[in-house]
Amino acid sequence: MKLQYENVYVCIYFDSDVNKNVKWPNQFLTDSWHFTSKSFGFLGDPLYAIFHAGKHPGGEPATYLDELKDNRSVLDSGMLSKNAWEVEDDNARIILLRQVGYIIECK
Repeated sequence: MKLQYENVYVCIYFDSDVNKNVKWPNQFLTDSWHFTSKSFGFLGDPLYAIFHAGKHPGGEPATYLDELKDNRSVLDSGMLSKNAWEVEDDNARIILLRQVGYIIECK
């Protein structure tokens, strides 16, 4: 895992198989987490997002209440395609937003 992007809202990590030129999740998750925090209150800052390509299809979210994830809100997301995350499409956004929704539900 390598840190690809960070700000006050998100820390985004890519595994070695994700194209390092993928940038759309940076603003998408920043906006999503900012909106989520304003709307639902504290859910952990920042949001940690881990991306995989060619493995781990779907997502595995964790909340800041989860000691096994070091009390961090985390999205751990993958797709089977080697070109995963290169295109911002409905499938990619749904994978991420479904996990954000899980974090909100667990609050």
